[in-house]
Amino acid sequence: MILALGPYVGDFENEILIFRPYMKWVARVIKSKMVYISTHFNRAFLYDWIPEENILPVYKEFSRNEMLQIKYIHENISSNDYTLLLRQFKSDIQTIHPSEKVESYHLSYSKSGKVYYSMYKRDFSRVKLQEDSIEEKDYIAYIPDSRFGLDEVEQVYDLLIQRYNVLVIGDMRTHLTKKNVVLQNTDYIENGYKYIIEYINKANAVICPLGHWAALANLQGTPLFTWGPYPGSYKEGGTYSFGNHCMAIPATEETSSQKIVDSFSYFYERIGR
Repeated sequence: MILALGPYVGDFENEILIFRPYMKWVARVIKSKMVYISTHFNRAFLYDWIPEENILPVYKEFSRNEMLQIKYIHENISSNDYTLLLRQFKSDIQTIHPSEKVESYHLSYSKSGKVYYSMYKRDFSRVKLQEDSIEEKDYIAYIPDSRFGLDEVEQVYDLLIQRYNVLVIGDMRTHLTKKNVVLQNTDYIENGYKYIIEYINKANAVICPLGHWAALANLQGTPLFTWGPYPGSYKEGGTYSFGNHCMAIPATEETSSQKIVDSFSYFYERIGR
């Protein structure tokens, strides 16, 4: 029996927090002779535990526009279209292995509801990179998630650069795009997410609002400072701390940027940087 995981056409946040760890758990608990996976061509590197030749990307047109990727789905793909993609994925595997049974697992594809996947059925692991393309050293990586207000993240940035060497990173869903060193690359579509993770790996520390970027920094083992409402999951010992050295503080729209940066400075000094 061959295991077919996907296709996945959703956004990066839910690929990191849901699809990747859930499918790794499925591959671990279901015994199969071979595993295939289908996801975005520019994020195939996330699946370092699957042979490269066993990763069958979805059509590139679904990966080039990040803003159409919403949670587990793609705005331009209906439920019927997704069913066709699923059939094609299984058919492609059966073409390679005509005598094998193919068993398929994928996330529920629905534009109307949210499906919960238990933490007990998610196997998180550090993303391993083969390339070494980032030359910058001795910097703090700042990820200004666009789910937080522009004024807030911009004020934090302006205060940070008065004290530290700061590099703004992130994808197209982050603020301060003109300062974002990743978005300036001409090969961003192909390699942007690799660059983001490499910048996180090599940073002295990551600072960002609560969310998937904070979870990713913790997963990669880079010291993290994060802020926002209900930070418990990202504190040391929290669900998304992954044993990393991190500090998460409660903050609202009323919390001053100065307090956030001062708290970060305390954390940065405490870790000996």
